[in-house]
Amino acid sequence: MEPITLALGLAKLIPSIASWFGGDDAQGAAEQVIDVAKQVTGLDDPDDAVAAIQSDPQLQIEFQKAMAPVIIARYEAEARQIDAINTTIRSELTSKSKFKSGWRPAFGWAVVFTWALQMIAVSCVIVIDTESASKIISAMAALGFMWSTALAVLGINITKRSHDKQVAAGQNPAGVITALIQRFTRETDG
Repeated sequence: MEPITLALGLAKLIPSIASWFGGDDAQGAAEQVIDVAKQVTGLDDPDDAVAAIQSDPQLQIEFQKAMAPVIIARYEAEARQIDAINTTIRSELTSKSKFKSGWRPAFGWAVVFTWALQMIAVSCVIVIDTESASKIISAMAALGFMWSTALAVLGINITKRSHDKQVAAGQNPAGVITALIQRFTRETDG
């Protein structure tokens, strides 16, 4: 049987290891679990080792004990990885780089400039060559996905920047629904 399938059979004994078999290192994790099973049973064949553990309650306990250091090592490695990611994110957030703080406005101005340039060009062509207007409008429809994506990103950037400003001002950023409810309740209370 394949190592991941065998290891999943052992995951019934230790449910926390089941998540190991779905990532990029699923094969390596499965082989690690199978190696522990072979050590516990003293059997070289993975199928026999798994079957022996599944059928013997004492071997199940021994397998669980033998897996404890492996589980702890994996948790420690995961904690180190999360700590490294956290450190990186913190350094990015505290960076005073113009590139970091300027990409939102740069993207916004690029979208505005491109949109305006495209609309002016299309309008001029339609005025000059009215017979081709339907073809030009149809061609513009092909750009719909690109523009909807760009405008969605721009909208998210604007919203996020507004939230950043609210946080910097010591306010708790509220969503649209929350803001409407707060305004409505303020108006009805007064």
